[in-house]
Amino acid sequence: AFHPGGKQEVLNAEGPVFALVRTSVDGSEKVFCIHNVGNEKVSYRLSLRDSVPESCSSFKDMLSERRITINKSEQFKDIKLAPYETVWFKSV
Repeated sequence: AFHPGGKQEVLNAEGPVFALVRTSVDGSEKVFCIHNVGNEKVSYRLSLRDSVPESCSSFKDMLSERRITINKSEQFKDIKLAPYETVWFKSV
């Protein structure tokens, strides 16, 4: 997903959050890169309907091994971020 030829899309975010999704060249892998560039805790609302593959049941942070379970009936998932925290979520 981090190949220079892969697709990159900036996601809507408010406040001190910068978020984007990186897609592999062949489209088989997506990584959600979410960055809190502020000095306070924040929550980022990730839209599951538009950007998460149907087969995804959880995310794993490539940097910290943190896992988040995805419920198929949810439209959004709130991602809590510490000050200056960066997460790179990959579907597992």
